[in-house]
Amino acid sequence: TYLWSDANGDRRYQLGEHTTLQSATLEGATALDPNIKAPYSHEAAAWFEQQLTDTLGLRAGFVYKTEDDLITNQYQLERGPSTYTAPFTFVDRGVDGLLNTADDRVLNLLGFPTSQNANFPTTQYVTNLDQFGRYKTAEVSMNRRYANRWSGQAGFGYTWMNNFPNNLNSLNGFPQNPNQPGAEERTVWNFKASGSYDAAWGIRISPVVRHQSGVNFAREIVLPAAPAAGVSISGVTIYGDRAADNREDNIWVFDVRAEKQLTFGSRLRLRVMFDAFNLSNSHASETITRTTGTSYRKPSAILAPRTARVGFRFIF
Repeated sequence: TYLWSDANGDRRYQLGEHTTLQSATLEGATALDPNIKAPYSHEAAAWFEQQLTDTLGLRAGFVYKTEDDLITNQYQLERGPSTYTAPFTFVDRGVDGLLNTADDRVLNLLGFPTSQNANFPTTQYVTNLDQFGRYKTAEVSMNRRYANRWSGQAGFGYTWMNNFPNNLNSLNGFPQNPNQPGAEERTVWNFKASGSYDAAWGIRISPVVRHQSGVNFAREIVLPAAPAAGVSISGVTIYGDRAADNREDNIWVFDVRAEKQLTFGSRLRLRVMFDAFNLSNSHASETITRTTGTSYRKPSAILAPRTARVGFRFIF
């Protein structure tokens, strides 16, 4: 970023009108890996559809997707996991987050020997990650077309995810050290059913039921940047267990809408709506604290409580 002096007063920049250098963000700090490749993905899907009755249809399918050669904007190529050769021990406080209790354990980890600092530059590179993703999804749904004053839809999906590194809600994007676990399979599923019913007095009732599985997660351990004499470590958060061993709350939500349309003359219509959300008043956790400590697994956000809303819409 330079200062600009509009020498000829035409309010347009011409080469040579810049003066004093003000700042140079990332100048010389980030390099481009000359061997960088474009990310790519593959996807294949197969579907089966069948009409069961005059109003009822079935659809089922399977989708397979891959992700490879993903790119990061900051990675120290000369100081990768293979340079972490200095062993050290670290006391994991365990699930209770307290020292000197029964679930404590000693972890044998590897750090970077600080005596080698001069031999391994810390230049940041834009480069490909040694990382991949594999996703398999099975889905089935049914659709009931409008007849006898009602219609409905229902669908269920189940996904298997295999990632390396263990990076769903990734901590460090890509581990700068060899202490991260390898590939892990995680699963998520969801279900949704909705419909509409034309009741008496022109009132349409539209219920919706939704279910979402909780997200798999691993307990996170924050390591000190200098865990032992002569040792440093980059990417200072590691996982204390397998993500497949933990899952956040599964969430069920039941909502309903009732609406009626009123007509005034030939041009004006008024639609009156009443919505009720989370009728079961579920208080499932939407996110929880994952970091080892006394707050581990405590909710940081919970589902909003039962809520009602009245709305109006004019159409003219």
